[in-house]
Amino acid sequence: DIPVSPRRLLTVMMALFLSACFGIGLAFFLEYLDDTIKTAEDVENYLGLPVLVVIPSMNAAQKRRLLLVESSDNEPASKNRSELLIYDNSRSSSLSEAYRQLRTSILLSVAGHAPKSLLVTSSLPAEGKTTTAVNTAITLAQTGAKVLVIDADMRRPRIHSIFNISNREGLSNLLSSEIKRDKVLDSIYFDMSSRLYLLPSGPVPPNPAELIGSAQMSTLMEIFQKEFTHVIIDSPPIASFTDGVLIAAMVDGVIMVVHSAKTSRQIVRRSCQLIQDVGAKIFGVLLNNVNISSQDNYYYYQSYYYNSYYKKEEEEE
Repeated sequence: DIPVSPRRLLTVMMALFLSACFGIGLAFFLEYLDDTIKTAEDVENYLGLPVLVVIPSMNAAQKRRLLLVESSDNEPASKNRSELLIYDNSRSSSLSEAYRQLRTSILLSVAGHAPKSLLVTSSLPAEGKTTTAVNTAITLAQTGAKVLVIDADMRRPRIHSIFNISNREGLSNLLSSEIKRDKVLDSIYFDMSSRLYLLPSGPVPPNPAELIGSAQMSTLMEIFQKEFTHVIIDSPPIASFTDGVLIAAMVDGVIMVVHSAKTSRQIVRRSCQLIQDVGAKIFGVLLNNVNISSQDNYYYYQSYYYNSYYKKEEEEE
């Protein structure tokens, strides 16, 4: 008999090959199961809506730098703010540039004139709609416009905590009482650092949807559109509550905020359909928290340009 030894090299190679095949197959399977929206192409292909702007994700160093720049001139106010808000002194950031691009898209979205009223909403909570609403308002105010931000999310209000103002009086109080122009205007706050006019949500009512859908809300909108250049409204998520759909029917247009790699295509498509069913116009989608390195060359170049600018500026300092 001839002795036979195990073919160890062949066995190892076969094991590596099968492991690689299994890993590749698993990756494709997981990708197949993942129906979230990740890129601008996903928005256009699955929703049929334009992408107004892509907001890049920010690492810890970029967030820290932006907060330091913001606090240099607004230290007392910034201590109480949890959002990454943009100001005149942060013009060089990629975040500021992205919102200026959004501002241009908004101003050109209606033929013949700029929109007076705008709803900023999302399908699900924690997609960045409140931050988007405030930053959009700030960029509009930087043009010299008189901009009002309304916190119509009476289920989870946040505007008052961002700007450190009282929420004892606000939208819910106005909708629950007789509408008088002087009283309405007296309920509005003015923030010096951002140059924004603010109407907080007020105490949380037991029936937010009924108040939003009332004739009182329509009367308020008429007053606000006469008094302010732009009215930006932050509403509850569309897929969870009807409030946003009711407001969408009262404004000139809607911006849908979609968190990249988080929100399901089906949920976003359903939310957009609910808005369009009431005759509202969706200006487009803001794709939020996008990993720029995985996007197409244009967005990668935009990120590379601004990151290079920051590094050069830091070296000079």
